[in-house]
Amino acid sequence: MFRGKGWLADRLPRISKERDRVLNARSPCPRGCTWKHKLLHKDSCRISECYSGCNRLHKPILRMECPNRAVIEELVLREYERQRIESKIFDELRKQGKICCGSMKHCPLKSN
Repeated sequence: MFRGKGWLADRLPRISKERDRVLNARSPCPRGCTWKHKLLHKDSCRISECYSGCNRLHKPILRMECPNRAVIEELVLREYERQRIESKIFDELRKQGKICCGSMKHCPLKSN
């Protein structure tokens, strides 16, 4: 995630109320991995392109089938925690009366 780009900056998969696991493992892999042709099948998550000139629409990999599932779910849980902490920081800054300095494009401290 860099400057609001990348799969972690998009809509994240849902997590449990206890915030300890990612729900709905039958949803597509959030990284956008797709199944490739038989010879490239095992490397589907590692390569973004199929054979040169391939025009097939490749089926998305389910999160439960992704070889990187544990890592992806850990990243999602940590991103939710980062967002929660960031929200608490901005709430505390608002309580202290801090205002936006204008250096960020989408600052949570900006008054509407």
